[in-house]
Amino acid sequence: MNRILLALLLCVTCIITAVAQSYGELPATVEELLSLAEAGDSDAQFQLAETYYYDVVPPDYEAAANWHAECAKKGDSRSQVALGIAYYLGQGVPEDIDESIRLIKMAADQNNETAQYLLGYFYYQGVGVEEDYDKAFLWMSKAAKAGDSDAERQFGSFYYLGIGTECDFETAHRWYRKAADHGNEEAQYNVAVDYYFGLGVEQDWDEALRWYRISAENGYAEAQYSLACMLDKGIVIQQDSQTALEWARKAAGQGFYPANLLIDEIMERQQSQRP
Repeated sequence: MNRILLALLLCVTCIITAVAQSYGELPATVEELLSLAEAGDSDAQFQLAETYYYDVVPPDYEAAANWHAECAKKGDSRSQVALGIAYYLGQGVPEDIDESIRLIKMAADQNNETAQYLLGYFYYQGVGVEEDYDKAFLWMSKAAKAGDSDAERQFGSFYYLGIGTECDFETAHRWYRKAADHGNEEAQYNVAVDYYFGLGVEQDWDEALRWYRISAENGYAEAQYSLACMLDKGIVIQQDSQTALEWARKAAGQGFYPANLLIDEIMERQQSQRP
């Protein structure tokens, strides 16, 4: 499986879980949830499925899929998305890409922004469907306009790359900024890049530094590396190779290889400067 797509699906399951946890008035124990779920309570069925997926050790994927299926039959878009992901991953049900797409499409048609985002990404990458940039643009736009920060960032990248539309750096930057303001660390990095190179905005290294720092502090490896580079070179900030080294190590710790080269460069320079 495409590693990026797998990471995307895992991220989406975390979002679904956060939605589940928002139903705080439901009983906390499996036994109490089971009683309500068997009585036909849709929220309890959804919460119970998520409990079997995340809170039971080891996870009971089959039970989770069964309860999501019960909930999905009633038209619950949350469970349709979750069950669609289960079919994609083959967790608790046989792997079935067609069924995965069918369920996610059902949820997307109900204006579930997570499903719209996934469907847009599937059309973009040709996952389970024929690659179609126009449909990718359409579904991603729906999710982005609904306020999904991942979709806002991806929609910005469509304008940046000219996917399903004309290349437009200014519009790309506006969508990146929306996602960045919603806390999306990758979009924060994109905003920083725009300011650094003057893409869709007036070049402004002070703003680039500020957004690199925001993204870096939120854990985005490429931003940590870029911040390290600016600190090491003293771009619009006093040169500070030691702090640069610290940020480079954070990026390297996440597997961002160029950071290793910067670490070697800084350490060689420090050694050469010693008496």
